Amino acid sequence: MESDLFHEGYRSTLIPELAKIRAIAHQHQAYATYLSGAGSTIMTWLPKEHLAEFKADLKDFSNTHQGEILELKVDTKGARVK
Repeated sequence: MESDLFHEGYRSTLIPELAKIRAIAHQHQAYATYLSGAGSTIMTWLPKEHLAEFKADLKDFSNTHQGEILELKVDTKGARVK
């Protein structure tokens, strides 16, 4: 996931925080940190037991940067028709 060859190399220059956030995420055993979609969002996947510490470290970093930290839940069932 961190080996994107299509857009991340070009767009990461517009989002210099990506490298620092990725480094913080790796300290918390993240599976991956990457630019999502068009690159306006940085996504990190990590084990739930590391989430609180990661968010705390990220908040320390984000005090000097604009942004919002959102915790998303994984939908394990997918689309369903009732």
